[in-house]
Amino acid sequence: MAGIDFSSFFGGGGSNFYSDYASIRNGSYKRLMKSYYEQYGPKEQTKSGSSSSGSGKNIIDQILEEKRNPTVSKEVSNANASLNNGVSNLRSAINKLQKDDTYSDKDGADVGDNVKNALKSYVDSYNTTVKASKQSSNNAMTRHVSDMMKETSANADKLKEIGVYINSDGTLMLDEAKAKNAETYLTKDLFSSEDICSYGAKVTNHLNGAAIYSSRNMTSKTNDNNKTDEATKETTQSSTDLKSDIEAFIGDKLFATTTEKDANGKETEKYDVDAISKRVSSFVKNYNGLISSARLLGNEGVASNLKNMLAKTTDNKNALKEIGINADKNGNLTLDEKKLKSSDMATVKKTLKNYAKAIETSSSLVKYYATTNAGATSRYNSTGAYNTNTNSTYNGII
Repeated sequence: MAGIDFSSFFGGGGSNFYSDYASIRNGSYKRLMKSYYEQYGPKEQTKSGSSSSGSGKNIIDQILEEKRNPTVSKEVSNANASLNNGVSNLRSAINKLQKDDTYSDKDGADVGDNVKNALKSYVDSYNTTVKASKQSSNNAMTRHVSDMMKETSANADKLKEIGVYINSDGTLMLDEAKAKNAETYLTKDLFSSEDICSYGAKVTNHLNGAAIYSSRNMTSKTNDNNKTDEATKETTQSSTDLKSDIEAFIGDKLFATTTEKDANGKETEKYDVDAISKRVSSFVKNYNGLISSARLLGNEGVASNLKNMLAKTTDNKNALKEIGINADKNGNLTLDEKKLKSSDMATVKKTLKNYAKAIETSSSLVKYYATTNAGATSRYNSTGAYNTNTNSTYNGII
């Protein structure tokens, strides 16, 4: 798949649009068209001074107007609607592959058939989504589809084990016999919702991002703007508070000890366990608040660093669990305060310091991208209008 030019999948129109737009803005396009049409002599004017076409605009202005405001064909409109439905159905198909019932023989159902049928639904919805993306004008959504396809390409070998193959055009093909007879745990693990780094979890994240920019959502412009603004504020505040917690974990003050003597006069070092527990509780709250609000922003810079932070949490999952901090299937943390307080504080200090250092940069970058809007994936702004910022041109290759 590495040799496929992804821009050709979706029409490759982005760079042409920017080139046309630039030529319109600097006047070269108009001069060129004027020079071309002047060779045919002046147009006959009506009494009102407009062209004989009766449109109220000369031919140059008409062409420029069409360039600035291209109409969306019925085919493209249908593709946009199909893309919306494809993303929605694909999310449902993944949800089915993540349910335990799919992998059980409840009510006498054949597990192999259950898995095969669930995979067939996934492949059908996946293909609908990819095909619609090639014709869609909603580049914000197709960017997320691109990321989804990259994840699929990266997991090609694992997908083959369960009978799913990638075609040269990026769509999928299912070997139903192989899907039915494959070990069920292979499919279950591949689409696991409990592992935030699984193929299924990553695809779900991309689909959630695409869903934010569906044309259905774009019809609620005011609500979308308010939600985005609120999510940005919450992300910024949570990130600021989380940074304070991380700095406390990395520093020495929180884990400073005092010396006490027991009844026999033996000196022992004591940690301020209550202060440590309070700070860990604050960290868990701010961490959960950050990932909850940041997931709503649909910004590539935010999403990339959020994904990295979640991956670091997974890497430290076992160590965190030993001191009473547990991560659920969605990446949220919970604190067992009793277990934390009964843990060896030297171990708690080491675990939290290592973990804090691992996520420090990513958590700070989430705030940066959220507040500056750098790395936003959308070529459409919050009102659904096309964004002419040439710096956002996508040159993806899978």
